Amino acid sequence: MNFITTLLEQYNLMESLDSIIKANPNIPEQTIRDYHQHALPDGNKSDRVLNHVLKMHRNGEITTDRAAELKPHLTALHLSNQLNKISSLKTLDDHKNATVGMNTTTKKERIDKDTPVLPSPDNLIVRQHLNHESAVKGAMMHPENPMYTNTREHGKAQWCLSVGGEDGLQHFNEYTKKGNHPLYTIHNKDTKRVSALVADPSKWVDDDYYDKKPTINYGQFDSRNVVHEDLEIRDEKDKLQSPYHLLVNNPGLEHTVVGDFFKEHHPNSIKLLEKVPHDASSKYINTVLSQHNSKINTELLVHPNIDEGHLTTILNDPRNSIETRVAALGHHKITEDHIMTALRHKNPEMQYAALVSPKLPDGVLKNILNNGSPMMKSAALFNPKVTKDQITDILQKETNPDLLEVAIAHKNAQKEHFDKVLSMIQPMYKRVRRAVIYNPNSDEDHITTSLDDPDDYVRAGALSHHKVNEDHITKALDDPEPWVVHKAILHPKATRAHLIKATSHEDEGVSIEATEKLEKLNHNG
Repeated sequence: MNFITTLLEQYNLMESLDSIIKANPNIPEQTIRDYHQHALPDGNKSDRVLNHVLKMHRNGEITTDRAAELKPHLTALHLSNQLNKISSLKTLDDHKNATVGMNTTTKKERIDKDTPVLPSPDNLIVRQHLNHESAVKGAMMHPENPMYTNTREHGKAQWCLSVGGEDGLQHFNEYTKKGNHPLYTIHNKDTKRVSALVADPSKWVDDDYYDKKPTINYGQFDSRNVVHEDLEIRDEKDKLQSPYHLLVNNPGLEHTVVGDFFKEHHPNSIKLLEKVPHDASSKYINTVLSQHNSKINTELLVHPNIDEGHLTTILNDPRNSIETRVAALGHHKITEDHIMTALRHKNPEMQYAALVSPKLPDGVLKNILNNGSPMMKSAALFNPKVTKDQITDILQKETNPDLLEVAIAHKNAQKEHFDKVLSMIQPMYKRVRRAVIYNPNSDEDHITTSLDDPDDYVRAGALSHHKVNEDHITKALDDPEPWVVHKAILHPKATRAHLIKATSHEDEGVSIEATEKLEKLNHNG
């Protein structure tokens, strides 16, 4: 009890940054914010430390242009649990003398040290990421990257191992086996694209993959269109890539440490690159396509020189597998004529690929949504061209939960759609309500509503929303299901106040987790 009381007292003593700004009217607000950002340790933005720096400022011992010089020394005192010394430190030199022999590296310096730039050709930057902090920074995209505004968090690749907090750390340790398998990012200076590779030698591709004769496979459609499922190579939207995809779109990569990895563990990708290099001509690509190796033809779809004529060749060759032709239908150079031909194909996977294509004519899409079978409608609802009004129409006319779930998950679903679905509290619609919370277009009000949902999975799912705030966590702490409360206290936005409340939770697992996290938070200041 004393422990909890002490922590509560500490929490109550902490003032907000805004309060400090108001308490120091003679110091410009921007000056205070500059010190807060540039002088304080990354792991300790407490008001006590900020007030110490402002006192130095008032005494003429520090200016904002020298804030970065002070930061490493405050960081060293923080990391060594010696911030109690700061009251006796008046000048910048005092801080330097107090930290002689200590580690004075900042978070940025530490990350830079743990993110070595590896030898690579002039058109590429290949970095290795030695820890989770480095992986988070490695996901940052160049502003000219064509995917910059197309990821969940604009400007950041959506790799799960680059997510901040405990969840991201867990993914990093899982994929890299706690750093035993190198994580590389490959930045292309010409295209501004970035990819990530976990160089895990235990992940394999059939050694004779490219030598196998093509076979017709009528299995389920796989939107990834990637045959190397076990090897972690990801683009900015976290889509899987093959080794050849990575190599052929990043010329010279074969001469780096990444190329060395492929030469040792996936030599056939190097052989294919040698056979069809980055600068292969259109005529030469046609020659390779005419050899009727379906699997190689699938790989060639990622080649930068593939054109409409090549796509026609692939689609019209019955010796290519359905998988290869489906992959061709997903190519960005596919035409409306290609799509309409595929829609008339007898194979349902070809039809599906046509229905989800942005090249599907608007009139055809409208007709299917109005008059198609439930299966055709469901497939068509994955089409990115589905409009707000068409989603409204589906919600008004349909009762099938499967159809409604697909409709509400669409990127063009809006607030009025979410409001309607969240009012449908019948058990048969619980999956539909869950879909609301996973749509990035839903907002704080939808989170609040979802936290009152009769289904505990909907309530828990609400805590995964990117717009969760402290009020939502406060509400979730009163959830009747302990596992929902547990998820709340693990949220990155859970505060000391939340954790303090959770330490007295009737569920032992929740209270222990809250106490442990609180202790850790207190230790870090």
